[in-house]
Amino acid sequence: MRAGSGLHTVIVVGGQLVGQCDAWIDRFHGRSELGLWVDSQHRRSGIAAVAVRLVIDELFSDPRIERIAAPIATGNIATTTLARRLGFVREGVLRNYMEVGSGRRDHELWSLLRADWPIIAR
Repeated sequence: MRAGSGLHTVIVVGGQLVGQCDAWIDRFHGRSELGLWVDSQHRRSGIAAVAVRLVIDELFSDPRIERIAAPIATGNIATTTLARRLGFVREGVLRNYMEVGSGRRDHELWSLLRADWPIIAR
């Protein structure tokens, strides 16, 4: 991984693509941003948690990464629950942040700091 690079992880069940967890990485500033999607038939199965944990472990294996941000669409209860369980902290709302479906949506900004991850991961 290099500055401005990414980490792209696919989630496969029974040979079928059912999700993806991506991380955009900015080593110069010591930060990353996560994105996640899971097919509706596989939500709440636990596979997203496994994928996100693996990606977080990989990101924090680089000593330059200090912070991981996760913008989550307002109202996405499953993903905010996962973020909270993994130790992410809600920082605020990014208004009109991203195109989702048929229009732009607000997103909550959640973050996880390197110092918090070993405590949560145990």
